Amino acid sequence: GISAKPIQADVARLFHLPARQGLLVGRVEPGSGAAKAGLHGSTNQVTVSGETWPLGGDVITAVDGSPATSIESLRDAVASKQPGDVIKLAILRGTKHLTLTVRLGRQPATPS
Repeated sequence: GISAKPIQADVARLFHLPARQGLLVGRVEPGSGAAKAGLHGSTNQVTVSGETWPLGGDVITAVDGSPATSIESLRDAVASKQPGDVIKLAILRGTKHLTLTVRLGRQPATPS
């Protein structure tokens, strides 16, 4: 239900991010469990040295208590669950630390 990009230390410094690790949320698919839980996608795209970074959205710092260090770690956490199960996301929204509970749905048959 989302697209995200892992934070790199140099990018965290450059953009003055409140976290040195985590996932920058770029897009939240409408109607997804992430959207229903209130996860916010980016409001800006910034390109540095040819690489685009989603900024202004939530930063996922942990999934079910484990650090969110890569897209793969998020996918693995979701894959270990069944549709209807929940995962807890620790996020940063600006300078606020929040926990969102996401009820998982079925993976769409074809990506949009």
